[in-house]
Amino acid sequence: MKKNYTAFILAALIIPATGLLARGRGGGRAGGGGGRPGGGAAVSRQPGGRPGGAQPGSRPGGPAPVERRLGGAVVISGGRPAARPLNPPQPPPPPTGGPVVVSPEFFDPLLPGYGYYGYRYGRVIVVPPSVIVTEPDVVQQEVVVVPAEPETKVVPAVEVKTEEKPAVAAAPVKAGDFQLVLLEDDSEDTTPAVCYKVGEEMKFTFSVNKLAQNPVEGKLFMKWKRSGDDGKVEQGRNEISTGQAITLATTIDRPGFVRIEASLEDEAGHDLKSKFDGGAGAEIEKLTQAVPEPEDFDAFWAKQKQELAAVAAAPELKKIKAKQDGFDAYEVKIPCTGPRPVTGYLIIPTGAEAKSLPAKVHFQAYGVRDQAVPDGVPGMVYFDVNAHGIELSQPKSYYDGIRAQLGHYAYNNEENKTPDTSYFRYMAVRVIRAFDFVKTVAAWNGKDLGVIGYSQGGLQAAWAAGLVPEITHAEIGMPWCSDVGCARAGRQRGTCPDYQPGLDYFDPVNHIKRAPETCLVDIVRAGLGDYVAQPSGVAVLFNNAPARKRVIYYQNCAHAEPNALSTPIVMRTEDWPEPETQAK
Repeated sequence: MKKNYTAFILAALIIPATGLLARGRGGGRAGGGGGRPGGGAAVSRQPGGRPGGAQPGSRPGGPAPVERRLGGAVVISGGRPAARPLNPPQPPPPPTGGPVVVSPEFFDPLLPGYGYYGYRYGRVIVVPPSVIVTEPDVVQQEVVVVPAEPETKVVPAVEVKTEEKPAVAAAPVKAGDFQLVLLEDDSEDTTPAVCYKVGEEMKFTFSVNKLAQNPVEGKLFMKWKRSGDDGKVEQGRNEISTGQAITLATTIDRPGFVRIEASLEDEAGHDLKSKFDGGAGAEIEKLTQAVPEPEDFDAFWAKQKQELAAVAAAPELKKIKAKQDGFDAYEVKIPCTGPRPVTGYLIIPTGAEAKSLPAKVHFQAYGVRDQAVPDGVPGMVYFDVNAHGIELSQPKSYYDGIRAQLGHYAYNNEENKTPDTSYFRYMAVRVIRAFDFVKTVAAWNGKDLGVIGYSQGGLQAAWAAGLVPEITHAEIGMPWCSDVGCARAGRQRGTCPDYQPGLDYFDPVNHIKRAPETCLVDIVRAGLGDYVAQPSGVAVLFNNAPARKRVIYYQNCAHAEPNALSTPIVMRTEDWPEPETQAK
């Protein structure tokens, strides 16, 4: 199944930090390629990658390494394959002749060049439906070499003394001495981790890098676990060394994801603090939501908007000191239906003219916290919304009391039986009211309106995309509670509340269907090892989104920022906008 996908470098990913009011009414890829369906023996390799060679520690011509089959998984102990490790990170590409460098504008047309995390230079595979990115031509320059005049140097006689240093005794293996890595196969016909077929063999090849400066002694073991949306769970423990690699090979018999967790430990079972959490997906474009949306979904939300319209959106603004010069900052409180108002910080560039700037609203991750004043965003009206509508700039004792009051909010099964009693009800209504307010800010240009959020904030961003028709750009990271009833289809669930019928009204896979055709739906972070926001839910969210959309999966990434060993994989529609410029 040969694919001609070209790798390119991910230079930066936008993660934003985040005349006042107009008059009027407020309203990893997996290492290795695809094998034969149903698995089968893998080819053993010696260091250097030649098939069929002798293994370290074995005699030439000796028996091939033993292959152990455990359920649907295959463990193959062998030599290091012909693949490059992910560590250490590769240096930046040269100015000419290297892969395409994607500019920040590619990731956030509303917020160019601001607030990005500098991720490692990693491989990005663009998979169908896609725009194939090709490498630029190499510019050849003629180099004229001028021979230098011979130079005669007088070398004085120097007595050289060699001082023998005592040998350093080997120390026991400890945390930090070694690093577990997934090896990448650079061949163009390798199947990206989210592009397998049902029944096709998925391979994960691991090795270790030695990080210790001094000699260490003791055996290393890789502890691993395979789970999946097929309900199968297998686990094992295998010895591994810097001279060998271990390949885990498995299949899945239905559309969905496989999760692979691996970690290093010493012979006694002590954790060496080096882990992998990732996986792969098969025919994920076929995944559909486990529970159909309620028949009265639209009627429910029409009622919430009607009730909200009856409450005047008369905001209270208190000017405060901004974190940076050149910005005006305000504490904002806006009346809303439900027990609490909308609260948050509004940051606007000083002197912004009327109808001159795009606007973006940011929503927070799960928890109750003392919300800090955010940075200002150059050229942007920015509103950072509190998740609960609680007071701002209060003493610690106030927030401790709110935490005690809310507890594990949104997890109450009794409340979640109906949408009217779910904690999410008024959280979602506050999302609508936040945009009612931003649309009255005089500096907003009236056309560019974005939303951003991660985890719980990603859930709220998806709500906004479906509930606010003016939104033009939804930046969603690690969207929590996507396909909240996934366990009913036998798929692995995230750490969302237990499924109850009332949660269907807040499932982002239902809201994202209603995003405007003009809205860019940008799922900027999805971890193949993220089982807070499980990858199958992200896939359903992407599949349900209309029009222009993109998702970036990260291999070896749980519910956090991609780490130094994470590798991104991009899926996008063909009408996804290209960057206006590319980094030089």
